[in-house]
Amino acid sequence: MPGRRARALLDDPNGCQAEVILSCCGPVQLVAGGCVAAANYLCEAAGKAFSARFEARAPTSDSDAASSESDESAAGEEYGKNKSNKDKKAAGGYLKISELLKGVQLYELMGISEGASQDEIKKAYRTMALSAHPDKQATMEPDEAKKVQENFIKIQEAYELLSDPVKRKQYDSSLDFDESLPKLRSGEDFFQVFGEAFRRNARFSVKRPVPDLGSMEDEPRSWKRFYEFWDNFQSWRDPVMLAQSAGEEICDLADAECREERRWMQRENERVARKYKQQERDRIAKLVSLAESMDPRVQAEKEAKRQKEMAEQAEERAKLAAEKAEERKKKEEQRKKEQAAADAAKRQQEKKEEQKARKAEEKQKKQEENERLKKEQQREEARIKAQEQSEKDKQLAQAKKQEMEQERLVQLFSQDRIDRLAKLDALTDEKLLDALQESVTDPGLAGALKLLDQVDDRAVALVHERQAVWGLALPPPQIRVENALRNRVKKARNRLTQVMTSFFSKCEFDAADDGAVSEWQRGIVDGSVEIPTWEETAPEPETAPDKPDKPEKKKAKKPEKSKEDDLDQILAELDSPEKSKKAGKKKK
Repeated sequence: MPGRRARALLDDPNGCQAEVILSCCGPVQLVAGGCVAAANYLCEAAGKAFSARFEARAPTSDSDAASSESDESAAGEEYGKNKSNKDKKAAGGYLKISELLKGVQLYELMGISEGASQDEIKKAYRTMALSAHPDKQATMEPDEAKKVQENFIKIQEAYELLSDPVKRKQYDSSLDFDESLPKLRSGEDFFQVFGEAFRRNARFSVKRPVPDLGSMEDEPRSWKRFYEFWDNFQSWRDPVMLAQSAGEEICDLADAECREERRWMQRENERVARKYKQQERDRIAKLVSLAESMDPRVQAEKEAKRQKEMAEQAEERAKLAAEKAEERKKKEEQRKKEQAAADAAKRQQEKKEEQKARKAEEKQKKQEENERLKKEQQREEARIKAQEQSEKDKQLAQAKKQEMEQERLVQLFSQDRIDRLAKLDALTDEKLLDALQESVTDPGLAGALKLLDQVDDRAVALVHERQAVWGLALPPPQIRVENALRNRVKKARNRLTQVMTSFFSKCEFDAADDGAVSEWQRGIVDGSVEIPTWEETAPEPETAPDKPDKPEKKKAKKPEKSKEDDLDQILAELDSPEKSKKAGKKKK
């Protein structure tokens, strides 16, 4: 048959030698994976060892055959190198921990508990990264800096491991854990001894929440549900990590050179894991069985069941005796029973007919009542839905108003800062010092400044009305402005603080008079009066007259209510008086 080649599949790797067979077209090459033409054979790469052993071209001479055999032997050595038992144990299992973290408790290193959430882990990492970063330890000695660098690397690697849920579960499975079964000694409390054991093992539960062992006062359904939960206990504990901790040889999938080897490694790991997973199930089952055998509630139920069976047996014996007595009287009472049965059947029939009529009447009434309740419920649902929509619309309108008001305050505050900065830029430090020197001619202000033990916001508060620029040094309100403006204000505040510090270091306060100090000024000095901050209607004069004894705090003018606000309030009051009161309080 021209144009047709012979095909064959060689599964034996030792038989994968190139040989020529008779064909209608010409010589072919036999390789693992099929019989293909030697000149134009193309294959998909499946690993270096696989390619070297099974996909080599056919030799054309004895010398080529010898070189092919040598290449095969070299490839075989490369395939098996670095695969000693020692290297396999060093490679670890599915979880690899660097040399720096071996023997280190990661949770203690991060300063968190074992049950910490991902957010807590991230927060702890950020805190430690800021404090332990090597860039912050520039002044250290080389040896100490190296230790800091190693500690920072430990923190980074610990965070990478704990932030991965799969790796963290594997790491938690490898931690030391007390797997011993509790022993109940004479005089010990069963619930205290076994409760601690169950709470200790509950950390591995997939299902949450885990029921508690309870107490002697619990109902039977409660503790039965507890034992049912533990009989079907599902553990997330990784059996591969248990095998690795026990010294079992675990294959590292990263060392596989081809898919076939990787699948073999997976099967080997699963084989070892099944053994330890079954051991974990047996351990939990033994704990549950031991607890059930010693649980006083189970023993009490068994005792009650035994007493009930004894009572039922006694009742059965009494019943048999009564039946024998009944049989003796049966013949004498047969006629009376038949008559009584006939009368009872008649009464029963009448009673059934009466009950049937009564049930039909009750069914009709119940159906009418259900229809009435259904209509009322529909009306109530429609009313509640309309009310909820109204409240939602009001909340949206109120949120929009608050947002617009906040934007307006930000603009006013930003303009105020810009105006004050412009005034400050026009003044030199000498002019600021001269203005402060003129201010201390006031005996009350000079006396108040003299009472201060240091230069801080209190000093600025005492003189902020003497000149508008000093308002920049007061504590800023809770209003967010642009970064550029905030940085300018920060620089201006630092400049004013330096000027104030320079003034205090040189001023003698000759005009100071303690008797002229007002209550407001004393309150600012001792901290009983709050330091004033920016207000919408606060005046900004460059110079101000002497402050009165107790100046009244200027209040921002309340914006006039618009017609829409009045309409919303009227609708809220009509809808519900209580809601209108709450809405009024929120607006205030």
